[in-house]
Amino acid sequence: MRTLIKILSIFGIVAILATILYIRGFFLPSYIQWKNINLSMDLNQDGIKEIYQLKNKQAIIQFENETYEFDREWFISDIKIDDIDQDGVKELLMLVWNRTNYGDYSPFWDTNDTLHFSQHLYVFTIQNDSIHSKWMSSSLRPNIKNWEIRNHELVLTDPDDETTIWKWIDFGFERIE
Repeated sequence: MRTLIKILSIFGIVAILATILYIRGFFLPSYIQWKNINLSMDLNQDGIKEIYQLKNKQAIIQFENETYEFDREWFISDIKIDDIDQDGVKELLMLVWNRTNYGDYSPFWDTNDTLHFSQHLYVFTIQNDSIHSKWMSSSLRPNIKNWEIRNHELVLTDPDDETTIWKWIDFGFERIE
C-alpha cells in the first residue's frame, strides 16, 4: 500500500511539474528563435524616442514617463518595426505564442481552447504614449519559423522552409506570392 502511495505521489508531482513547464512554454517547437532586441525609435512622433525591448520572451515599451508591458502570458519570439501598411506611420509587429486563438472575444462557434499554444502575428500602432492594436491574427497555419520585412512586405518561412510573401491590403495581409 505504501509503495502505491509513493508511486501515485511521484506521478502527481511529475504531472504538476510538467503542467507548470508547459504553461511556461517549455514544450514549444524547437525551431522558434527567441530574440532579445533593444530598439530606440520615435513611433508616436512626439520628438522623443521610445525604447522597445524584447527580452526573455517578454516585450516592454519605455515611454518618456511610463513603461508599457505586454501581456505576460504572451511568449513573444520577435518584434519588428516597419510602415507595413504604407500610411506614412511605422507600426510595431510581433510574433507571439499564446494559449488563445482569438483573444478575449471569440466567435460563438469557437470554444476558445486555452490549453494549447498557437502562434499569432500582431500589429500595433503607437499614439501619444499608448498602444493600439491595429491587427491581431488568429492562430497561424502553418506556423512561422522565420520572417523578415522587405519593401513593406512580410516574407514568411514555415517549418518546412516554404516561403510566402504577404502584403498589407485594406485591412489585413493578403498573400501575393
